Amino acid sequence: MYEPLFHYGPKDGGASEIQPALATAWSLKDPVHPTITIRQGVTFHDGSKLTPEVVAWNIERMVKDKDSNQKATLTDIKSVKVLDDTKVQLTLTGPSPSIFIRLSDSAGVGTGIVSEDAYTKNGADWFAMHEAGTGPFQLKSFTQDQDTQVVAYKGYWDKGTDGKPLPYLDGIDYQMLRDTGAAVSGLKAGTIDVVGDPDSSMLKSVASTSSIEVLKLTSQNGYPGTFGFNYKKAPFNDKLVRQAAQTAMDRATISKVVNPDYSEPAQVPLWNDSMPGWDDSLDHTYDFDVDKAKSLMAKAGIKTPVNATLIYQSREPDATIAQLWKQQFAKIGIELKTVPLEETVFEQRLVSGDFDMATWGWGTPLTPDFASVYWGPGGAQNWVDYDNPAVTKPMDEAAKTVDAAKQATLYKEMLTQLMDDATYGVIVRQKSLTLQRTVVQGTQEYWGFLDFDHAYKTGK
Repeated sequence: MYEPLFHYGPKDGGASEIQPALATAWSLKDPVHPTITIRQGVTFHDGSKLTPEVVAWNIERMVKDKDSNQKATLTDIKSVKVLDDTKVQLTLTGPSPSIFIRLSDSAGVGTGIVSEDAYTKNGADWFAMHEAGTGPFQLKSFTQDQDTQVVAYKGYWDKGTDGKPLPYLDGIDYQMLRDTGAAVSGLKAGTIDVVGDPDSSMLKSVASTSSIEVLKLTSQNGYPGTFGFNYKKAPFNDKLVRQAAQTAMDRATISKVVNPDYSEPAQVPLWNDSMPGWDDSLDHTYDFDVDKAKSLMAKAGIKTPVNATLIYQSREPDATIAQLWKQQFAKIGIELKTVPLEETVFEQRLVSGDFDMATWGWGTPLTPDFASVYWGPGGAQNWVDYDNPAVTKPMDEAAKTVDAAKQATLYKEMLTQLMDDATYGVIVRQKSLTLQRTVVQGTQEYWGFLDFDHAYKTGK
């Protein structure tokens, strides 16, 4: 129903890139005063027109409105002004190469451009049950926690590769089904076409059904089993011991136990192959090798067995991962005491540094420059108070670098140093999955979500 200025997601199966939506062009030639060219001939569902003035008003609202979902991520926008009848210009607090990503659909629903007329006429609360966007579908009905129906917007601006107006579908009925059996039955019977986030039982139920395919969404990942070592106290104050522990982790086995359908073994925290600086070899820095892990322990001069405490939240898959680590670490002489905690106590222990090792869950960051939130000094998600200049120097420089090739080189340097230091790590990279009937074609992925703008059906 709503569209952002930009799409952000894998292009042609490759790395994630900024792609046009309500913006047709953009420039960072002046990195402090980026410009955005606005698409012409676009109308909102209430009949009003998209103009640079409306876009400027929307950005100002995202930045200044106390209830804005995007306010916290757009703090570097000082102001926005209309340049002419096609362009707006931002004024930033400093160079910010990710600014267009943070104005894209990857940043969430808050980046959708809304009708200024509808907002002025009806107020913010009106949008809780109504909409006035520019998207290919407009709202027909909405029942909270049950059903949302949308129908094709006949005034939509875009056309397909065949030259015909989009969308191809007449409408979409979004249903919230808590009964997984009903969802599977609907897919098999053809009364349901797409199911998001299927669980393992659903995947098994449709595994042999040729009319249903599993889509793996690549750009947005979850990282259950993210872990960090307390590098300020023994035994993990020694980098060799941290490297030994990582090498002793049998990630393939843990991945199969945690979630064989959604996950794959992983080593690089947060990053994936759609992000700048990615290098496949980094994901094999600590491949499982007990003999090598023992050698690293011996090189560190550690007298085994050595005791260490792992804290984790009392939940799954954390509890299962903790017990598997306990077994695996024992093989190299680390006796791991596993301590399950309630969330509040867990966070208190983290903040106070009362742990040797801890595990939690992370997700792919909104943009690469958000790495500082996780690995920078004082970062809100920097749970082990990590501070390594070899990591933060390229990280900070990359966040201000407009040149894409140079930025990728800097992020690769950051990741290489992070992996060598071995303070942070992950066990699995968890994919988002969707079940889709094969008669549905043309869906596209933007940042972990399916887009139906170009979707069509080849049969019933």
